[in-house]
Amino acid sequence: MYTKEESMDYHRRRPEILEALANGNGFDVRYSDTLKDQRAYYAKVLKIFDGTEYIIRTSLNYESDW
Repeated sequence: MYTKEESMDYHRRRPEILEALANGNGFDVRYSDTLKDQRAYYAKVLKIFDGTEYIIRTSLNYESDW
């Protein structure tokens, strides 16, 4: 089991997260060992009214028929 800090540190190294931190949003396509399929990942930095920044991240099966 991961602590919150360990879990966040692990995801912080993901390509879409690094790109979002540098440019505001990021995208990557790669194989997911967890879900066992090809995924498209998107991340965006969201800044709320008090200046706090969050990273929103989502993924979609890249092999699906959209």
